Amino acid sequence: MKKSIIYVSVGAILLFLIILIVSLFLNRQTPVIFNIKPFGKYKLIVNKIEYTITASKTINLSPGKYKIIVKADGYDDYSNEINVKRSGENEFLIDMSKNKIQPSSLADISGISSEIAKKYKIKSLTLYENAQWLAGTLISKTNPDDYLAFAAKRTDKNWRVVIAPAIEFNQSELNKIPKDISDYLNTFSLNFIGEPEEEGSP
Repeated sequence: MKKSIIYVSVGAILLFLIILIVSLFLNRQTPVIFNIKPFGKYKLIVNKIEYTITASKTINLSPGKYKIIVKADGYDDYSNEINVKRSGENEFLIDMSKNKIQPSSLADISGISSEIAKKYKIKSLTLYENAQWLAGTLISKTNPDDYLAFAAKRTDKNWRVVIAPAIEFNQSELNKIPKDISDYLNTFSLNFIGEPEEEGSP
């Protein structure tokens, strides 16, 4: 009787140890490397836990699927699901350049003619309407007194010119865009051309 109780107890202890070892093996954490570009200050959220990342971050995670979100000022949120493997390399590259809201150069804005892109560069950009519109000023690469202004709209993360770069603008075209942007372009014209003359003035 005593022997059978001992056997049962030993068996139970062995079974418990096996379950514990298997559980520890299955749930053991593995280093997961997150690389991000371009260099900057980002918030990396992994299953609702927030980390700060500039270029690379290693986090220990158990194998399985995780939802990740990356946030930064001037960028659309990046969201994805990753699968952390039990063995092998767990390294993930996140390219935030595709999520940047404000264009870095004229090459990021479709509808700018190659002639303008060759002669001008961005002097300033202002975002409007929850970063869905922008008004910008261009400056000549060779003449510091030569400026143009334009307006663009963002659709599906791509910027496209709505009002082409110019000094003067068609008022009927300006009536089709948000008022803040038409005011920006009108103010630009007034600064470079002056007030329109009234009819009958000398």
